[in-house]
This record gives sequence, structure tokens and C-alpha cells, in this order.
Amino acid sequence: MIKSADSPSSPERREVLRGSAAALIAIGAASACLGSGRTAYAAATARKSFPKGFIWGAATAGHQVEGNDTNSDTWFLEQLQPTLFAERVGDADNSLELWQVDLDLVRSLKLNAFRFSLEWSRIEPEPGQFSVAMLDHYLRIIDGCRTRGLQPLVTFNHFTAPRWFSARGGNARPSRVRPCSRLSLAQTQWVERSAAEDSHDRLISRRRRRVRRTTPRRNPSRC
Repeated sequence: MIKSADSPSSPERREVLRGSAAALIAIGAASACLGSGRTAYAAATARKSFPKGFIWGAATAGHQVEGNDTNSDTWFLEQLQPTLFAERVGDADNSLELWQVDLDLVRSLKLNAFRFSLEWSRIEPEPGQFSVAMLDHYLRIIDGCRTRGLQPLVTFNHFTAPRWFSARGGNARPSRVRPCSRLSLAQTQWVERSAAEDSHDRLISRRRRRVRRTTPRRNPSRC
């Protein structure tokens, strides 16, 4: 006896039923996921604001935005031929000169923080030769953040290093110089140079009020 395709026991009918069952299971699962998604969305929209003190900010790396960091190891590597770099940094965004414009842009975006790095090769272009002018430059950026209601977040070292440091072996050297310690030494010299204009205690207090959050490094092997 030949079974009709409409018969419940026919192969064709069983395949249709299996497909229908699978489809129902898939629809059920999708509905469950959709339901949980809607719950999560409802919970997210119910929270009208982020927690108090939440930081919304912009971040930069000195070498990539300041431009013409000619004393850094990365600048030197960019000039070699053949090179691993797609292009040289050159003038970059000229943020060294246009940092006030950068801060105005951050403020216009309704952000509340700005993270930037201190270019070690600008502060100490040669071993033991510290630039007070560059330390003052970065202090002006910090003050510029405060003036605009932005929280300054300072990165002590963001992947680049002075050429002299890398020429000595850089991070591969067991007794390597650490950038954080060099910045501390630079601060000491800055205080000594500035002491004639202000008291030591007042200078230190003023610096501590300027920056409350710092990032020691963006490259774990540096600092």
C-alpha cells in the first residue's frame, strides 16, 4: 500500500513535522532572547545618567599629535630606510603649538577629562639635561584643562623614549633607567629653578592640586 504524502506516517509528512518543530523551537529561543534584550534595554534606559564622577574624556599620545619630536627613538626609526612605518609623524597635528585649540575641542564635545602624555625626550633630550621650558609647557596644559573644567589625566610615558635611552639598550638593559624616576629628578630641578620666585612648599602644594590622576605608563616595560 502506497502511503499518501498527507498521511501522518509518510516520510514527506514526517520531514515537514520535524521542520515545523525545529522552527517552533527556534522561534521560542529567539523570543526568549528578545525578551531578555528588552529587559536589558529597559534597565539601561531607566538609568538616566552615569554614576557621579564618571569620566568621559579624550586621550592622546604626545608623539602622535605634537609632531617633530626629533629627539625620540621613534622619530629616529621613522627616518630609516627601509622602515616599518607607513608614514612619518612629521608635524602630526602640531598639538605642541595648538594644544589650546585641542582643549577647546574637547570642551565643545561636552567631555570632562583630557589624557595626554609627557614626552620624555622633550623633557630630557640628553642624559641629565632637563628642559624647564618643556616642564612649564606641560604645566600650562594642565592649567588649561582646569580653566576649561576638564580633569587632566597625565601619562608619564606613552611608548616613546629619548634616543639616548634606546641607544644605551633601552628596556633590554638590566639596569635600565626608568622614566618615572627621571621625571622625579626633572621635577626636583624644576623646583630648584623656580624656588627663587616662590617657596618650595607652595610650589609642591600647587603641583599636587593641579593633577589628581596619573597613568605611569602606556607601555608596561617602560616605567
